[in-house]
Amino acid sequence: MKNIQPVDASVVYRFVPTPQEPTNRTTTTPEDRFPSEAYPLDLSDRAAMLAELADAHDLRIERIARLRDEIADGIYETPDKIRVAAERLIDELL
Repeated sequence: MKNIQPVDASVVYRFVPTPQEPTNRTTTTPEDRFPSEAYPLDLSDRAAMLAELADAHDLRIERIARLRDEIADGIYETPDKIRVAAERLIDELL
């Protein structure tokens, strides 16, 4: 890295495009360059999936807030929840 020269901030570099050679076509459309059968794309499936993820994220945020409130109020732990948690722990250990 010692052989890298510092950048001279006083020099301004300009990009000058090179002229393109004329082609036989007068215009090129996106369909000419990228035929639709070559690149099939269905955004509706992806859009639906993203919408579901956004909804699930909102529901998760609401659930977390509700659970935090229940824990803070001391009403989260019930005998039924403790029994289910104990049963799951025993099942996993066996």
